[in-house]
Amino acid sequence: TPAARASKRIVLPEPSIRSVMQKYLAERNEITFDKIFNQKIDKGI
Repeated sequence: TPAARASKRIVLPEPSIRSVMQKYLAERNEITFDKIFNQKIDKGI
């Protein structure tokens, strides 16, 4: 059925999109964490 094909089409790219988003978010989190951490160290010293 066309609906089944559509659902397959929607489901297929999902894992790749998720992994890309996870990598992107992880990179962003690391960058923001480094900024916050460095700011705290600068203020502490």
